[in-house]
Amino acid sequence: MTIWSRYIRHPAPGTTGPTGLVASDNPMGSGRNTLLLNNIRHLNSVNAIRALWTSPGVEGFYRAAGGGTGYTSAPSPQMIDWRYTRKTGGCSLYLGRHYAWKDPRGRWPRVSCRFAVKVASTYTAGLVLVIVRGDGSVMGATEYSGAAYTDTSFTEHELYVDLTDASTARVADTPANGTSADAIDENGELLEFSTYLGGYCSSNGSGDPASVVGVTLTLESAP
Repeated sequence: MTIWSRYIRHPAPGTTGPTGLVASDNPMGSGRNTLLLNNIRHLNSVNAIRALWTSPGVEGFYRAAGGGTGYTSAPSPQMIDWRYTRKTGGCSLYLGRHYAWKDPRGRWPRVSCRFAVKVASTYTAGLVLVIVRGDGSVMGATEYSGAAYTDTSFTEHELYVDLTDASTARVADTPANGTSADAIDENGELLEFSTYLGGYCSSNGSGDPASVVGVTLTLESAP
């Protein structure tokens, strides 16, 4: 872990004198080495924390869960009928394919999804954030977070999943700068996962729908 949990400014290196990092017979002291090590670890940690995806969401979805109109619990991926789109009353959002890595302490980051949701009075809306290894099947996913809501006006909520070793798939990758750029003789592996947000509305009728809007997906430090 970093020592001070922030980047520490230090004197710009010179070629001679006390800041000469490569001057003859002038090795770096333990203080400067400590600062540099702290900064390297801090930058490595915060570099993985970033925004991943934004979506306007889905307004007016009404399809019930797989358990029918009587189902009002927090859903699993298997309880969502992913065939229905926003045009056919469903809530099934693909939130992109992304990569992640562990922080210097060996911990995976957290995938957080924030949104505002509302549902017609007396009914329940359920949402589930799903993490899929690589580009696997959403129906076979085992890492997810779901909740049920009864807010009748837009209210902000959050779902999150802490990534694990089983969350990602190793994918070979060769970076490219564009079609007109010279070929890059570099390659490696990325640890990738795909993300989905699915929902149901217990009314199962277009006259009493639910809505989820302002969807943002971020990668954050694990607690």
